[in-house]
Amino acid sequence: MNVFEFFGKIGIDNKSANKAIDETVGNAEKGSDKIVSTFKKMAGILGGLFAGKAIFDFGKSAVEAAATAKAIQSQFDQVFGDIKGKAQEQLNGIAKEVGALPNRIKPAFNQIASFAKVSGMDTQQSLDYASRATKAAADSAAFYDKSLEETTETLKSYLKGNYEVADNLGILSTEQTRNAKATEMFGQEFQKLDGIQKQEVLMAMFEDANKVSGAMGQAARESNGFENVMGNLKQVWQDFLVIVGGPILAPVVTGLQNATTWL
Repeated sequence: MNVFEFFGKIGIDNKSANKAIDETVGNAEKGSDKIVSTFKKMAGILGGLFAGKAIFDFGKSAVEAAATAKAIQSQFDQVFGDIKGKAQEQLNGIAKEVGALPNRIKPAFNQIASFAKVSGMDTQQSLDYASRATKAAADSAAFYDKSLEETTETLKSYLKGNYEVADNLGILSTEQTRNAKATEMFGQEFQKLDGIQKQEVLMAMFEDANKVSGAMGQAARESNGFENVMGNLKQVWQDFLVIVGGPILAPVVTGLQNATTWL
C-alpha cells in the first residue's frame, strides 16, 4: 500500500488503516511501538476531520515535510561534523533565548555557518559566527516587527556583500563606515582584509547597530509577540508533519524509485 492509499483509507476504513500502519512501521524495531500507537490515535482523529482529497494532501505534505527535515538535518551534520552535538546544544540554547523553536532557525543557522566556512573559518568559528548572527537577527526582527525568517534572509544577503539591504537591518553601511570599522578592528581598510576579517567587520557593524538602536535583547523581550508566536505555530505544524511522515518516507521513496525505473 502506498502512502496516498494509506492516508486515503484513514477516512474510510480505520481497521484497514491500522493494519497499514503496522505494516509500514514494521516490527523490526521494538521501539516503534510508541510510534505505531501515536499513528493509530492520529489516524482516528484525522479520519474524523478529513476525507477524500484533503487526507491525500495531508499525506503528501507529511512526506514532503519529512524529506525536507531529513535534508536539513543532513546539512547540519555535514556542516558541523564532529561537533554536531555541541552545535545542537548551542542551537537549542539560542532558540530558548530568543523564543523560537530550534527547527525553525536551523535552516538559516546551517546556511550562515556554511557560508562562514567558505569564507575561511574553521568549524568552531563558524558555529560561533552562526550563533551571533542568529541572535542578532532575532533581536532585529523583533525590534522592527518583521519575521525572523525575513530578517535572516536579509542578513545572509548583507553578509554576502549586498550592502544595499543594510538599511533593512538598521545598519549604516557605506564604504566610509566599513573602512572605519575595519580600521578600528584590524588596522586597515575593508577591501584589504581577508575573508574572515571582512565577515567579522560586517557582523560587528550589525551588532553595533542593534546596540545603538536598542534592539539588543528585543527577541527575548518580545518572545510572546504575534509575529514570533505565529512563526513558532507554523513550525509546530511542520514538526508534527515530520513525525507523521518520517516512518513512511523510506517506503515512499522506494516506491517512487521503482516507478521511475519502470517509466
